[in-house]
Amino acid sequence: MWSYALSPQEIVVELGKLRLCTTAKDLTQDDLGIQISIYTEKLMSYPAEAVKYVLTTQADVSKWWPAWSDIYVRLELHCAKRRKTLEALKNYAPQETEQKDPGKNWQTMTVDEKAIHRKMMAEITGAAESCEP
Repeated sequence: MWSYALSPQEIVVELGKLRLCTTAKDLTQDDLGIQISIYTEKLMSYPAEAVKYVLTTQADVSKWWPAWSDIYVRLELHCAKRRKTLEALKNYAPQETEQKDPGKNWQTMTVDEKAIHRKMMAEITGAAESCEP
């Protein structure tokens, strides 16, 4: 859904920092490795800035190493506004002008209007500005 995510290596680094900043029950190295792998796989489906924000602030929210549900809830809350904004941009049509212009769709937008739309989409999704919406 998102245009980019942190790499697995970047996620492992962020999880490692979180692990050092929280208290956790003792796990074997194998169990911890499996848990980190599962978290990494799940986190790759979220935008990079959301993952970084949630992982870097988790220790401020709780002193305990989080269960996946703790991370999931915070990610979903963090991404909700982003999803709404993205949906609004996808459905974007200029408002009526003073001349009672009925509005525009992608086919009737000027080159400049399309460029503005692409830029807004790129800022929300993290995509390159040259990408088609």
